[in-house]
Amino acid sequence: MRLSTRSKDISLEGLTGDLRLEDTNGTVEVGVHKPGNIQIDNRKGDVQIIVPPSVALKVEARTRSGEISTDFEEIKVDSKNNQSSASGSIGTDGPRMAINCEKGTIEIRKGTVAVVAPAPPTPPAIPKSGKPAKALPAPKAKPVESEN
Repeated sequence: MRLSTRSKDISLEGLTGDLRLEDTNGTVEVGVHKPGNIQIDNRKGDVQIIVPPSVALKVEARTRSGEISTDFEEIKVDSKNNQSSASGSIGTDGPRMAINCEKGTIEIRKGTVAVVAPAPPTPPAIPKSGKPAKALPAPKAKPVESEN
């Protein structure tokens, strides 16, 4: 999935597969189910990622004018001069997750995300007039048989 936006808060739940996300002036929240490669770039906003503890993932994160916090011992955080970076691997041979954030915090949390099927579409409304819908006119030409 590729998503690019401005001045919007973004919330994704049950992410499966790759994600390339760019945002400015908004908060980003992503609940990971089965990750592929993930790249998140956010300017002037916080980023929160929820990752199942059993998922394998290579993590790199950087923020300027912000902090990084994580629930994972495998991810090491280094903070100095109002800048933070974090890197590490959860499990082995996982896809890559890169997070870049200016003027915001990054949180990498343990948690499970339920995958919920989308709601079915709403059926069309019945006309208020009470009259039955008009039938379509009969075709003008006779059907032609084909060899297929």
